[in-house]
Amino acid sequence: MLFLQGATYPLELLGDADRLAKEAAKHPCQDGRKITTPEERTFARSAIFTAFNFLESLLVELTQGCLAAGGVNPAVQAEIEADLKHGRAKVSRTIKEWPTKLGKQSVHGRAEFGGFRKLRRLRNNLTHPKLQPLQVREPTQDQLLQEANAVNATWAVAEAKKMGRVLYSVFGVRVPPEVQ
Repeated sequence: MLFLQGATYPLELLGDADRLAKEAAKHPCQDGRKITTPEERTFARSAIFTAFNFLESLLVELTQGCLAAGGVNPAVQAEIEADLKHGRAKVSRTIKEWPTKLGKQSVHGRAEFGGFRKLRRLRNNLTHPKLQPLQVREPTQDQLLQEANAVNATWAVAEAKKMGRVLYSVFGVRVPPEVQ
């Protein structure tokens, strides 16, 4: 009997991010100005959020699968389960720690994760804009309007796919065609 796994929640997110990025590209400014349109921003921002959410969700899914398979140090399992239960599974920390705690290779520092920090910062800046930036390199709200664009959305999806392939491989799971 052959069992085919259906789409998982992370794969659904990735598909959504890809569709949103493609939709953003359909709405460029038509009057020659180098600005984003409201439609482009809407779809691009959504694609960026969703691409990053794919990575967070995939890490949790792969981790939970590893825990369910057994053989994990009980203290590590208790720590990870407590982080998940109490909302302490912050991706900037867990992406560095969980794979190695579970006996997998580290993904942090790999070439495929070279854009992780930029993607996280872009998502965070779009999520938590500041009227007056607190640091020199933080974008203003006007700059954020231009960062929510089809180019960044397409980049975010491509980076998420690249990182997703590594996560699947490190956890010993076949890389689905959607992530190729």
